[in-house]
Amino acid sequence: MVVGINSKKTKIMYISLTGMTEPLGESQVLEYLEGLSASHDIYLYSFERQKDKSLLLSLKQRLARSNIRWKYQFYSNKYGVFSAFSIHLFAFFRLFLWAMFIKPDIFHCRSFFPAVLGFSLAKIMRKKILFDIRGFAMEEKIE
Repeated sequence: MVVGINSKKTKIMYISLTGMTEPLGESQVLEYLEGLSASHDIYLYSFERQKDKSLLLSLKQRLARSNIRWKYQFYSNKYGVFSAFSIHLFAFFRLFLWAMFIKPDIFHCRSFFPAVLGFSLAKIMRKKILFDIRGFAMEEKIE
């Protein structure tokens, strides 16, 4: 996409359950978004693991160099369904406030959990949603 005087970049809010500090997030999501960031405004929301906390600063610097705006929240399944519910609720409110501020054109959701969030936001804001699944969740988590 060529950006001219009267055109604007498409704003994409990308929601990923896979953390960017994980090998899958780095290889499949970051590489993809860094390529898109040249012609689109990218807003990334990811779910990171507490054990990868030491990697967040270098990741933040990498994303800043690519002009990708990033927010994250820590993900834990310590309390089963209660963890999932509270994480989902917290993420929805954070994403809603962020989306109201940036007004994305497209919600790009990688996997099922982010798709539930993105679908709700897209309906509320009357925007497009792109559901991206590259494999089954269980197959992706096998290391």
